[in-house]
Amino acid sequence: MRTKPIRCSQSGGFTLIELLIVIAIILILISIALPNFMEAQVRARLTNTRGCLQAYRVANEAYQADFRTYIPDVDGGEIEPTTKRSWASLWARGRKINCDMVGELCSFAMLTTPIQYIKQLCYDPFLAQQKDPRISKPYSLPEYTSYLSGSKQRKMWAEQYGLRYSILSRGPDLDIDVGSYDHLWWYLGAHIHHSMGFPVIYSATNGTYSSGDMVVSNRGHEGP
Repeated sequence: MRTKPIRCSQSGGFTLIELLIVIAIILILISIALPNFMEAQVRARLTNTRGCLQAYRVANEAYQADFRTYIPDVDGGEIEPTTKRSWASLWARGRKINCDMVGELCSFAMLTTPIQYIKQLCYDPFLAQQKDPRISKPYSLPEYTSYLSGSKQRKMWAEQYGLRYSILSRGPDLDIDVGSYDHLWWYLGAHIHHSMGFPVIYSATNGTYSSGDMVVSNRGHEGP
């Protein structure tokens, strides 16, 4: 009995035109998906930033409940009332730490020891690394200011508007849009969220990537 030989079918490969079409489709899909992916990333950072700022605020309020004062603005020149010396000099003498070189670490560290009001320090999610070259301070922590570390105007606005401290994140644009911190206290007190037409306090209604700083204070979340 004779059997018929089996013929092997030859499958044709992709032509250059077909490959180009596939690549074009992939690029189109990427161009559609990438903005949504980036938007989702920024929104996640916004959520994390709000959580970080609120965690510091809750811890600072607990600290105040125990000591009848908020943590000092160490690198802002605040004076310790008993010794009449700056908190920064006391840190330099007692703990051998140059607070001017570690940013807000000296202030926020008082929320972790000797009493743990916050489990661990959180960094500003919009500043990608702990030693960020975009800012003068090597630690990318939120900015902390108190009414005792500023000018007479800041103290006046603090008394007038009931402000005692502020904790600030630069937000998506990475800039300090409020200008000087004395201006910040006036903006917060007077609820002026725009200066010369530019937003100084972040609002998602202006767009996810819009300008403005994210701020909490002893009054709670600040902004529109």
